[in-house]
Amino acid sequence: MTCDPRALPARMPLLDAMRALAALLVLLFHVDVIFGGLPLFRHTELAVDFFFMLSGFVLTASVEGKQRDGSAATGFIVARIGRLWPMMALGSVIGLGTAWMRGVDSQALALSFTLALLLLPSMVVRSPIFPLNGPQWSLLLELIANVAHALELRRLPARMLLLLSTSAWLMLFAIAGMKGEMTFGPMYPGWQLGILRIGYAYTLGCVIARLAPAIIARIRAPWWLPLALLAVLLIGPGRAPAPNGLLDMAVLLAFGPVLIIAIAADPPEGLHPAMRRAGAASWPLYALHVPLMDGANTLAVKGVLPPSLAPVAAIVLTLVAAMVLANSRIAKGFTRSKRQPSRAAPTPANSSGQPGYT
Repeated sequence: MTCDPRALPARMPLLDAMRALAALLVLLFHVDVIFGGLPLFRHTELAVDFFFMLSGFVLTASVEGKQRDGSAATGFIVARIGRLWPMMALGSVIGLGTAWMRGVDSQALALSFTLALLLLPSMVVRSPIFPLNGPQWSLLLELIANVAHALELRRLPARMLLLLSTSAWLMLFAIAGMKGEMTFGPMYPGWQLGILRIGYAYTLGCVIARLAPAIIARIRAPWWLPLALLAVLLIGPGRAPAPNGLLDMAVLLAFGPVLIIAIAADPPEGLHPAMRRAGAASWPLYALHVPLMDGANTLAVKGVLPPSLAPVAAIVLTLVAAMVLANSRIAKGFTRSKRQPSRAAPTPANSSGQPGYT
């Protein structure tokens, strides 16, 4: 039996806390990539897949809350672009400045910047598809999933969504077994395989959202348990001696139960404000952390910043920027509805309009 996602609570502060934890772990992954020295966080990039799942969960109520015709679906898609574009554009501006300091060719910079603003991937072999702001690849896939959700996924029964999710996971599993890894999406060629990642996680999030009212009514869990499980799942594989695609696939499989436990948990009310603030800061943290770190690394290479201080400076700058921008207009986006949600279609759980990974 499928439950109505409109029955979800208006807010789930624990999901804010989980997205903040996931964003912080992605930041630490990139600290290791750019500066080195943090091997335990070499698999925490898989938090992006949890973001995808959380996004499918969070947006299900807003997409499926009422019957949508073509114009309503178009309005939703435009609103999503307006919500996500400004912060990622700011990240691309910072990345542009960093690349200019490194002396990158001006024509290449102009092309990369234009493509980034248009949300189009750069097709340069063995290079990031968004060289000015690496994490933007996940925003591109997020928007593709949003379009699919508004136009088609909302019409499918939960069992069909579960079949799509399972099929995507099995294809990823086969690829991971052959290639030894499954972290597709950021690089060209092969970035299109990232659609399998979001195809698995996002659609499973939709299924969990449809079942969530029954889960909340029947299951109880300690509020801290999903946070602890998420941290263990993401940090634990860092002890592996080498990248292991099949281990990554097991982690992805475990994200579903973790999300189920999270929606069945109720943190103390006194923690709700802090969790919400952390969730709001996670969006600018995710969107800006790589270009800010690249900037700190560039300053270290040029001798402006001591190399030993560069990682600390990058982390502090990113956290400060995230807290300052958390409730800014650029973080909230260009498109905000002035209408209050009706009783028939309430604001989706944990939705402030931001993507699930922020």
